[in-house]
Amino acid sequence: MQLVVVVLQLVMALLVVLQLVVMQLVMQLVVLLVLLLLLVVMPVQLLQQLMVVLVLVVVLQVVVVMPVQLLLLQLVVVMLVLGVW
Repeated sequence: MQLVVVVLQLVMALLVVLQLVVMQLVMQLVVLLVLLLLLVVMPVQLLQQLMVVLVLVVVLQVVVVMPVQLLLLQLVVVMLVLGVW
């Protein structure tokens, strides 16, 4: 009975992680589309465009990717604890 509960918890956790990854991908796609639109609408010098893209990519990494990695780490720890317990 306890095993069933643990398996259910793991499945739920995996679903949450999948949802986060999908959301992250969607966010990145949206940002890329917005960037493309901006580049089409406002013709600026290439260097400026590249700088903007780089800044946005760095911001995305910090805002989106790091929390997801932290969550994954927490999940791994929880799984280990459940396994030991």
